[in-house]
Amino acid sequence: MTFVRCAALSRRLVLRSGSCWAALAAAIPAMAASGEPTSDVSAVVARALPAIVTVLVNRPSALPTSLQHQGLEAARGQRQAAGFVVGEDGFIVTNWHVVQMAGPLVVQTQDGRTLDAALVGADPLTDLALLRVAPTAGLPALAFVMEPPPLGATVIAIGDPFGYAASVSVGVVSGLERPYDSVDPVGFIQHDAALNPGSSGGPLLDTTGRVAGVNTAIVDAAPYNVGIGFAVPAQLVASVVAALRTEGHVARPYLGVEVQTLETPLARSLGTDGPGGLLVAHVHPGSPADGQLRPGDVLQAADGRPLAHVRDLPRALMPRQAGDTIHLTVQRDGVADVAVVLGASPPPIASRRPSPGADAAGNDAHGIRARNLEPLGIRFDRTTPEGSNGLVLATPPVGSAAHRAGLRAGDRLLAIDRETVTTTARAASLLQPTSRPVALLVQRGAESPRYLALGGGAGHRGNVAAPVGGPY
Repeated sequence: MTFVRCAALSRRLVLRSGSCWAALAAAIPAMAASGEPTSDVSAVVARALPAIVTVLVNRPSALPTSLQHQGLEAARGQRQAAGFVVGEDGFIVTNWHVVQMAGPLVVQTQDGRTLDAALVGADPLTDLALLRVAPTAGLPALAFVMEPPPLGATVIAIGDPFGYAASVSVGVVSGLERPYDSVDPVGFIQHDAALNPGSSGGPLLDTTGRVAGVNTAIVDAAPYNVGIGFAVPAQLVASVVAALRTEGHVARPYLGVEVQTLETPLARSLGTDGPGGLLVAHVHPGSPADGQLRPGDVLQAADGRPLAHVRDLPRALMPRQAGDTIHLTVQRDGVADVAVVLGASPPPIASRRPSPGADAAGNDAHGIRARNLEPLGIRFDRTTPEGSNGLVLATPPVGSAAHRAGLRAGDRLLAIDRETVTTTARAASLLQPTSRPVALLVQRGAESPRYLALGGGAGHRGNVAAPVGGPY
């Protein structure tokens, strides 16, 4: 009766009435406090709520589209998402995409206080961030459950959808080890408790009131709840939080490559056995992979485990440590085993912004030799010098093979198949019309280089959108 009476009060009264919270706590069955499962969802929620906070952030009006997740909240103005306390010393877990590029951070507690928060550290790979408020705030903490909930288990999501703070939704576990996309390495808990913009960073609770996961994303094709939500599993969250508390970051092993999924047209152009495996798009200078791998290599397996999606490589690396040796099955001219000793943390990535360079060997390539490229729609920018930083492309005709392949004005052509090109003359000789696709290594602006398949006959309809992942 006490719970029903408090629930009927206005939101302001519930947030600010200490006596109401005391009454709620007194009404909770003992089995919830002991960590035993209970069918009384209201009891679980009432005990957990004091540890859940609203995270207020101020962001620029526009954010980069390269955020790891589409996110569960709007991308402009002051917004709010959720977080929860994981230590009585004031540590709070939320999502990295919630606080990325944010100004001063503020959290609001369920008893109406507004507290300044500091960013302790973040792990973009798992989209987790750790904040801290003054330990004197006296906020209670939630505990993690260290085994994933079984399929069909009841779970409870609490967050701030559309600004409605501490909203509760209930569902069941729909799947385990779910991928978010082809790049993200996290094996998510899928559930159907309602998630909407503002739910990010909130806990996914089991029926003992412990944290089973951190609600992070909804399916990419849907702007609002459609019954498919994703939470980072608690076991992974706990390990990340432990590292962030002590180091401010997660030390991960480093190979030094950026890779993309190998689609059928690219596989044909590179003469591989077929689709499958990961195509190396870039090797970072000075990295462990430098000198061992090169663009155009196809990584087929890591320590004997097949690599089919971009996410498979970081997942293979996550359990490793710096100094470990990883064995990669590589297809280049035949198949070989390449052993690479992993590094510690990525060195600073030097800017790959092109600096013009001239090469007199191709002075006449804009003339007679370049005419061989017209059937493909390849045109070079006459105003840009040639050199080791690639060849700048002009606008391809709409409908041409180059346009269908995804090439655009300003793209920089770095290599054809596996050969680096520095002159338009050499490019013209390599790009004779052919019935098979040709692999072009292209860089657009400050983005990572990626391979695109050009040509391949009338049946080729362009490149499948395959994002580049890394550096790993």
